[in-house]
Amino acid sequence: MPGPSGQVGETAAGIYGISAKIPNLVSTISTIFFQAWNMSAIEENDSQDRSRFYHRVYDAYQSFMFIASAFLIVFLRVLSNILIDSSTYPEYATAYQYTPVLVLAVLIMCFNQFLSSVYTATQHTTHSLWTNLVAAIVNIVLNIFLIRIWGIMGAAIATLVSYLACYCIRIVDARRYVPFPVNHAKFLSNMAILILLSMIVVETPPLWGLWLTIGFLFVIVYNFSAITLTLQELLHRKRR
Repeated sequence: MPGPSGQVGETAAGIYGISAKIPNLVSTISTIFFQAWNMSAIEENDSQDRSRFYHRVYDAYQSFMFIASAFLIVFLRVLSNILIDSSTYPEYATAYQYTPVLVLAVLIMCFNQFLSSVYTATQHTTHSLWTNLVAAIVNIVLNIFLIRIWGIMGAAIATLVSYLACYCIRIVDARRYVPFPVNHAKFLSNMAILILLSMIVVETPPLWGLWLTIGFLFVIVYNFSAITLTLQELLHRKRR
């Protein structure tokens, strides 16, 4: 596929694969939660306060994943030095530039995974299939156009946008079956901060370490209460 010089071909594919190492940590963290949550979703499917339970757990899950993603972005350069051997493979030295976009992409993928549990619990699993199909089509189409323009970054953006497309559909469709409230303003605010952190860690403007610290602390403070409130409620439910 034609594209910017040095941004397509086997080397570019290798750089893209290396860039995905750190984002995969987000997926690993989510998988641990999802294995426990999927069973709870099925068990709670017939409970009277099902919607409230979903709201609490999803709010806490989003908050935790936003904090985890912010951590990976803020410490991206440190983690890249540990996980990526750029001394032996100097072509991988630029991989960190694409990692933040892929962190955001995997983050949205994890939210999609949570919403798929609604389909599983309510026995509407075909909706997981067709929403995934939409994401795949968007990804393929965007890759065709964006790789020609931006190369590796185009592929990363295509991945992010395809997961966002799936999320936008599922956050509406899944709540037809379990109508739990979602704080969209909180989602957009967190995404805006993570995008800003991504720009800072890649561009390294003056005082970039200070701005990263301030941004990371904001994400923690902004999201921490949702986690503690949900943990308290879950402990209360277990004691009943």
